Amino acid sequence: MIIIRATRYNKNTVSALLGSLETAGARIYDDVLVISSLSTEELGKIPLGKHVFLFSFTTLHREHAYEDVKTLEKLFPGSSFIAGGPHASGDPEDTLSGGFDIAIRGEGEKWITSHIGGLKSLGLSQGIYGPEPETCSLDAFPPFPLKEPRYGLYIEITRGCPYACSFCQTSKIFGIKPRHRSVENILKYSETMITNGLTDLRFVSPNSLSYGSKDGKGINMPAIEELLSSLSKLVKGKGRVFFGSFPSEVRPEFVNDATMALMRKYCDNDNIIIGGQSGSDKVLKLTNRRHKSADIETAADTALRHGFKVNVDFLFGFDFEGKDEALQSAGLMARLVKKGVKIHAHRLIPVSGTKYYGQKDTAIRPEIMAFLRKHHGKGMVYGNF
Repeated sequence: MIIIRATRYNKNTVSALLGSLETAGARIYDDVLVISSLSTEELGKIPLGKHVFLFSFTTLHREHAYEDVKTLEKLFPGSSFIAGGPHASGDPEDTLSGGFDIAIRGEGEKWITSHIGGLKSLGLSQGIYGPEPETCSLDAFPPFPLKEPRYGLYIEITRGCPYACSFCQTSKIFGIKPRHRSVENILKYSETMITNGLTDLRFVSPNSLSYGSKDGKGINMPAIEELLSSLSKLVKGKGRVFFGSFPSEVRPEFVNDATMALMRKYCDNDNIIIGGQSGSDKVLKLTNRRHKSADIETAADTALRHGFKVNVDFLFGFDFEGKDEALQSAGLMARLVKKGVKIHAHRLIPVSGTKYYGQKDTAIRPEIMAFLRKHHGKGMVYGNF
């Protein structure tokens, strides 16, 4: 059988894998199983024999994946273990040394569908595969399996990001040229979700407001309005549309009166998440963000003016972030909090495939930590910091 190891961190991957396997002719339950843990109950679903185990994980969770492989090797000797996702893409050699037979770099849909015979027969050679010479068309692969729409928590509408921020893997895995799922395709799977009782529609994108943009740097207002108005008509009386909120965010320079007015007209979310990352222009420049700190405050003011509750992402722990930069970030956060904005604070994780991979963790500056602790207790700061 083909067995997918699901965790709380790879839900989107599990949905995409199941959709791809179904496209290739694999039958869920007959050919494919999903296990959410290595508990006795979950392991009891797997028949004795040799199987193919599919994993997807980040650098942060690599050790857990390697421990799982050791356990499963003992229980199902002769099985094959295949890893994809962020860590395998960024450091396939480490992935193999952790016990996997195959590491897949880049997008997995084409590889999975073209190697379905080898998966079923355990006939694949060990080593590193990918990335595919051509990137995937999102319309060619479903965001979740039609046999089991319950896995369809979100619909991925865009892949690829032109900004290539130095701390992020997205551009390295999916490329810098954006690809968008068509409105017709999005509506098709949205309708399937609603029919199956999944009435809150949420979408995955590196930047929600870049939908339809050819280069990902401009705003395609007609495309965004076509998408949102079509979704609004589809869900009327049956569901809700969430856009620019969890699990995706928007870049600050894409927040303006026109885009906010569209979201207020067609969407149901009362909040928006803006990717700010730092209040220091030096940090923003060195991390290749390609916007200014002033853009963050302007975006927050605009969203607030249109009636949204605003959350702003900040990222801390860069080794070049000195006292001056920390005070600039603390100052921006203080101004935002005073306006009612919540701060979503993150600590830098040196993930594979980025320039920081292999570096030791850098402590968050005390000037920033003091602010975060003070306002966390007031409910204005949240996140893993």
